Amino acid sequence: MLHSINKKKIYFYLFILIFLTTTFNLSFIDNFKKSNLLNKINIEGLSKKEKEILNNKLKTFLNINIFLLDENKISMKLNELKFFDKVYVQKILPSKIRVLVKKTKILAITYVDGKKYFVGKNGKLIPSSQIDNIVKLPIIFGNFPVSEFLNLQKMIKGNKIDTNKIKKYFYHNNKRWDLENINGVVIMLPSKNIINSLKIYNNLIENNKMEKLRIIDLRIPNQIVLTYEEK
Repeated sequence: MLHSINKKKIYFYLFILIFLTTTFNLSFIDNFKKSNLLNKINIEGLSKKEKEILNNKLKTFLNINIFLLDENKISMKLNELKFFDKVYVQKILPSKIRVLVKKTKILAITYVDGKKYFVGKNGKLIPSSQIDNIVKLPIIFGNFPVSEFLNLQKMIKGNKIDTNKIKKYFYHNNKRWDLENINGVVIMLPSKNIINSLKIYNNLIENNKMEKLRIIDLRIPNQIVLTYEEK
């Protein structure tokens, strides 16, 4: 009988110990969650408008314990924006995060279904609502893959042609480009061997043979067709 009573006492004390330990743990976890709450997000590298957009994306993380912030969820939110190359997120104890944004270079403007987009060097089409248009940019016409435009830009720069002097790009369904420079001269490029055609165009520029020219047709291999303005 004594042996049975001792067992009951042991079970009773064990129950009390578990109860108190559990209560303490739940209280500790609750207090931990309520401490170090994120209350400030410092954003660097953006304009006022862009900061507001980013703040709206990240405000759902306010009042969450900074130690419990899920960085993957933050990255997913940031990926909804298209205008950056890199983003660095740094936790600053006890209750702040620092977001440093490296913006992509904006190369051109285009329109998709009547809506304005910026073309980024990061290979993305950026809705005009996301960033400020602070410089004069060329316009791209046609339904083009951004990767092909970036490749064209690389070839143009590789031939030491100033992209700032090109005001319009036209992309055709047969994957061919036309360029229009700031003087109104249209350069018609082939779908293949573009680099050779750009070399010919560059030679014309260097030899000052652009006066009164309106169209430089380089679509046919080993042939140059020049159209001059009518008198």
